[in-house]
Amino acid sequence: SQEQYTYFLNTSDLAQGVNFVNVLAEKEGYESQVILLTIIITERNTTIEIFLNGTDFSHVSPIIYTLTIGELLNITIKYKDWLTSAHIDLASVDLEGEGLNKPLPENSILGHYSIILDSKELNRGVNFLTITAYKPNYQPRQKQIKIEIIDKASIMSLYINGENRTSDTFFNFFWGDPLNITVFYQENESRQLINNATIELVEGSILLYNLTRNANYEQYNRTINTADLGVGIRSLLIIAAKENYKTITKNIIITVSERDTYLSILINNINASTVSSFNFSLGESINITAWYRDYDTGDFIFSANLELVGLAASYSLIKHSLLDQYNLTILANDLSLGANFLVITAQKDNYTNLSEPIIISISEKIADLQLFINGTQIYYNGNKTVDVMEILNITATYKDYRLPTHIPNANIEILGIGIFDESPYNYYNLTLKIEDLQQEGLATLIFIAEKTNYKTQTFQFFLKIVQKQTNLEIFFDNVNVTIDPTITLPIGSILNLTVKYTDIAGAHITNANVTLSLDFTADLAQQIPYQQYYIIIDTSLLKIGVNIISLEAKKPNHDIQAENLRIQIRKIRTDIDTEDGDDTYTIILEPASTSEDVKFTIEIKNLDFGGGIEDAEVTYEWKHGDGDLDEEGDGLYELTLKGVQEGTYTITITAYKEGGRYDFEEFEITLVVKRSEEESFLYQILLVVAIIAGVALLGYIVAYQKYLKYPKPVRKVRKYRRTLKRKRAPKVDIISREKAFNDLYSEELGMTSKLVKSKPKEEVTTPSKLIKKKPLKSSDDKKVEETPKKIPQKSQDNQK
Repeated sequence: SQEQYTYFLNTSDLAQGVNFVNVLAEKEGYESQVILLTIIITERNTTIEIFLNGTDFSHVSPIIYTLTIGELLNITIKYKDWLTSAHIDLASVDLEGEGLNKPLPENSILGHYSIILDSKELNRGVNFLTITAYKPNYQPRQKQIKIEIIDKASIMSLYINGENRTSDTFFNFFWGDPLNITVFYQENESRQLINNATIELVEGSILLYNLTRNANYEQYNRTINTADLGVGIRSLLIIAAKENYKTITKNIIITVSERDTYLSILINNINASTVSSFNFSLGESINITAWYRDYDTGDFIFSANLELVGLAASYSLIKHSLLDQYNLTILANDLSLGANFLVITAQKDNYTNLSEPIIISISEKIADLQLFINGTQIYYNGNKTVDVMEILNITATYKDYRLPTHIPNANIEILGIGIFDESPYNYYNLTLKIEDLQQEGLATLIFIAEKTNYKTQTFQFFLKIVQKQTNLEIFFDNVNVTIDPTITLPIGSILNLTVKYTDIAGAHITNANVTLSLDFTADLAQQIPYQQYYIIIDTSLLKIGVNIISLEAKKPNHDIQAENLRIQIRKIRTDIDTEDGDDTYTIILEPASTSEDVKFTIEIKNLDFGGGIEDAEVTYEWKHGDGDLDEEGDGLYELTLKGVQEGTYTITITAYKEGGRYDFEEFEITLVVKRSEEESFLYQILLVVAIIAGVALLGYIVAYQKYLKYPKPVRKVRKYRRTLKRKRAPKVDIISREKAFNDLYSEELGMTSKLVKSKPKEEVTTPSKLIKKKPLKSSDDKKVEETPKKIPQKSQDNQK
């Protein structure tokens, strides 16, 4: 390498800016040399990376970050050398803002500067922070961050009287109803209640109520009586607020209506709403009782104003001293004869006003007729359902309407049927047999009660005469199948059909006609001790499949009961198997045997009735043919296969019996006939030897035909002769004799030289000097010329 002097100058020893350095070279006896160097020292380029809560904002401009008040902000700064990307330690990294000036401590291990800033140290709203990184001899860097401090997100749920009505605005109440307002003012993320919040209910700029926190539940609530709001529409605003939390408002429209009411009136204990008019006789008292109540709560309304208007003067109803009701008693003499149209009015502030019209007709003295059938009172135009076998005990009370006392010696009758007898116990009685009416359907009874000086009383009532109601229960083999009279049985089985035919009280109906019908008709016999009807059905008489049999039970004056019975008849289930239960058999041949006789015993069972199935036609089929099995009795059948040779066989057993009542399935037997393992191994060895010998013999034959049958020259001529049959002339290369010997000589010489370590001499005797040029004879005594001859082209005719 070139000879030189080297000196390393550390630029940190120089001042930043322009520096002049003299390089002096001198030696005794030589002329000195001075070189002036100008060195300009600049600051090192730097980079700055900023991370806010772990997110890289280095390439974001402008940097805007949103914080919820109370949240922490981790500011991490990486101040690096631009060229080496190395961390710049001991730098001054400061965070400045409005009223804020903090240095960022260095973490030398992680290679950054960081600080955790509490959002409470910043102002609510937008804050601009500046981060400055500086170190002598390094390029300073500065980043500006826009921090927006927002209130914590909050949510508000509104419950009105216990129901979530957050999404609703309009609410309707009746005057005086309680209005419970419950507010859940919660943090958005944690759903925790915001404590010490201010929840106000205002109207315009007027504060109406403050909602207080419930000590037992996480909520704010207030119960208001809508009577304090008054009747009308009120637009209210719910305001939920707390410092550092988002304020939420909810507008609600409260409509307070007059309370609905209802008015109940009794005229002499008769509900005025159930009749169109009231009839009174002269001298009678008319007692009016009224209840004016809240429609929703049913509470009695006190201090209301109730009046009876329509007469020459108005009458006020007075609140009863003990009972919650208003009363007024007047005499029939105070009214006019005939119809009197009167109105009862009821009113009170904040309640709906009501009026009820009533018609009171004043007539002569009247009587009160009340009728009872079997002790139960009946009413005008009422009806009763009876059966044709029933007997009715009809009782009548005939009283003075005003007193009321028994009216003796009156004439009471059922028109066209009979007259009532008077009893010493102040009532009238008549016994009526329904069968005497000699009709079915609707019968009209007209009652007439007459007495001198009393208005004639008439009464109309209807009897619905029907057949006696009945019930039907069906039993298959003592099992109740009334709901679904369906059964599945094998053909040939016996079915015990039992029927219970009873009236509505559960009593057995005797001497009824209970019949079955299909392709035949059969009557069920009656069993009086067991209160039932029965029949024994032999399913052999039914067809295989579904049999729909109609069942009918009837008796005069009784409801007819009919039902369809579904009896499904199936074939008898069977099972075909070997006597020992196996379906796979393995037979080992004797060493000197090539076949074996095999014998099977097949058993056919009746799965429904038990025992074996006899007289069946049982056949077999396998690869060598088919045949019949010999019956041995008691459901056993025998199969013998003669001379079964080595192999695997599948034997299919099929059964059939005349009449088609049995359900047979095919049965398969797997028979494996094989030799012993020792004999099989010897056979495999012999087989391998035979295959090897065969392959060797075949190879020899192929080699003989292709190579050994003719000498090599003959094979070449024969091969060339085959090419003469082609349309194109074969490609034949003929070389000179000399060249052939030279090539052969070179090949032999090369092989010899590989065996000798010393180098061969440069002078090499050519074969042409050693071998005389004489023609060679081929195997077929043809001469080959020394020089190659050109093979003349044969004409197409010669080729052909």
